[in-house]
Amino acid sequence: GQQPLVTPAHTRISGKKTGFAEAVRRLDADVAASPESIRARLKRARLRLLLDRPGFEEDIAAVQEVDEGSVEAQAMIATWLTRQGDYAAAMKEAAAAWSGCQAEEAPRLYDADLKPLQQTLEDVMLDLSGLGAEVPEGVELSGAKERREAREMERAMREQAAMEQMRKQQQP
Repeated sequence: GQQPLVTPAHTRISGKKTGFAEAVRRLDADVAASPESIRARLKRARLRLLLDRPGFEEDIAAVQEVDEGSVEAQAMIATWLTRQGDYAAAMKEAAAAWSGCQAEEAPRLYDADLKPLQQTLEDVMLDLSGLGAEVPEGVELSGAKERREAREMERAMREQAAMEQMRKQQQP
């Protein structure tokens, strides 16, 4: 079955582990002090999206006003659209972000690393294709399929090992 969505209890702000309420307060202060800060807006948008808090759209709009091609913003919009059930639009945003990551000139990233972001986008598009969204031409998802198969194989091996352990414990 599907893995349950687990929300971590903490996050990192400026390299320090902090609770979500404190993180939101600090990011609110950072945005108030520097409304043009893309990094602070992206972090706050990500946190608002994770916690399902209002204001996500406002932060993403502010980011896109300064950097209209922000692949991080597009990736978060894809996640938001997926939650709204608009899988076709989510696929379009994820594919646009993925294409931006593939560009000859690497995209400007504020709060993410390129390779993990690309892989996440590929995994999201693979999930969306399973929900009926059409994969755009030119998008390559073989790496995502291989990662999924490896995860499923690893999970099956863990389950088999656990069953073996239970059998051993039940033997007299």
